[in-house]
Amino acid sequence: MPIYIHIKSNNNGSNTDFTNVLKTFSLQITSVKDELWRINSNTKPTPVDLVSLVNLRSLYLAQYNPDQLQKIQNLHFLTRLSLPCNDFTKKFLLESVLSEEGTKNFPNLRSIGRILCGYNECNNSYLPVVVNSIIQHIDLVVTTCSSTIDFISKLPALNTINVSYIANGSVGSPSKMSSNFTLMSFAPYISCLRLDFYGHCGFDELARLLQRCSTLQRFRIKIKYYSEIFDISAIRQLSPFFVHLSFGKIDEVTKKPIIIGQWSS
Repeated sequence: MPIYIHIKSNNNGSNTDFTNVLKTFSLQITSVKDELWRINSNTKPTPVDLVSLVNLRSLYLAQYNPDQLQKIQNLHFLTRLSLPCNDFTKKFLLESVLSEEGTKNFPNLRSIGRILCGYNECNNSYLPVVVNSIIQHIDLVVTTCSSTIDFISKLPALNTINVSYIANGSVGSPSKMSSNFTLMSFAPYISCLRLDFYGHCGFDELARLLQRCSTLQRFRIKIKYYSEIFDISAIRQLSPFFVHLSFGKIDEVTKKPIIIGQWSS
């Protein structure tokens, strides 16, 4: 019988060592979701030992160490992999997973979670030369509308994308968006879009982007900053996705209600 392991921190900040459990049931464990976080310098969680988990199908790590990344490459039955979202894990994913080597090491992998797409400087330095023809789903975390994700063009089997867009400013002008691979080129493949704006949102431009999201199933938006003359009734007219926009709780910084909205098909 398959065993699914979900490891979380206790409310008091203490962490339980699950090493013995993982060793005892190593052959039966098919899914591990490790959400342990270091609460402070005195509480360092024990990393999951992946060596014995040879039948693992799904792996989620909130934190990792370099040794774990090496061991992941031996988990040949993985169908879903989700690592912490940062520059280093993006490099690991592009070099060791989204590449010809990755296709050989992970012949069953179909879904990858939390790929950081917030910068451009490393894109050309470690893009895989050979396409990965088996990845069907990815989760992206986008931090700027000017970032590029050229590796998507090397995933011909890709059919669904989830996007978390953490923006510090407007979505951008129409001219920017039309040439922006991050926001526009893969819009028809986006199934879930989560927008958290930490700057002002350009609703007209965002409405045009949403028009291209032909397969969108879930949409959520949260906006902290907006004009004093913000007209929510007028904004709701711009797109069917804006119909359920409303004012939420008061933000501690702006002292104004947060604009929130969600939609599902």
